[in-house]
Amino acid sequence: MLDLYGFKIEQPRYISPAEAFEEFVASCPQPPHKEDASPPDYGADNAPTFPPPHYTPPRPGMAREVDGYAMQACLYTPTYLWLENGQQFWFYPTFMGRRSVAGYRWAYSEWLYTGFGFDMIENFTCSH
Repeated sequence: MLDLYGFKIEQPRYISPAEAFEEFVASCPQPPHKEDASPPDYGADNAPTFPPPHYTPPRPGMAREVDGYAMQACLYTPTYLWLENGQQFWFYPTFMGRRSVAGYRWAYSEWLYTGFGFDMIENFTCSH
């Protein structure tokens, strides 16, 4: 059957929702298949290869507003954190966001990748 302008009109065909979904999935680009796919190792390339200093720095006298601007100088530097919940430890920041920081926490003689919201951090000091 032709339309007014001479183009062929195809009759619509009914397909089930399952068939429509299969066609949709088949049309989507697929990621390359890897035989030994493993979960991502977040920040492994940035992990420090040295232990933190062997001392606990003195706590700064005044509380400061903790944000990305305040902590920017501490990127890739051993930094001592005091959290609101009372925990304190050495931290090696590798990423600074608008509301959070991520990096490596020294725990049990190894660096563990983790992150904190700035609202969780009570105070910090960099070891420059």
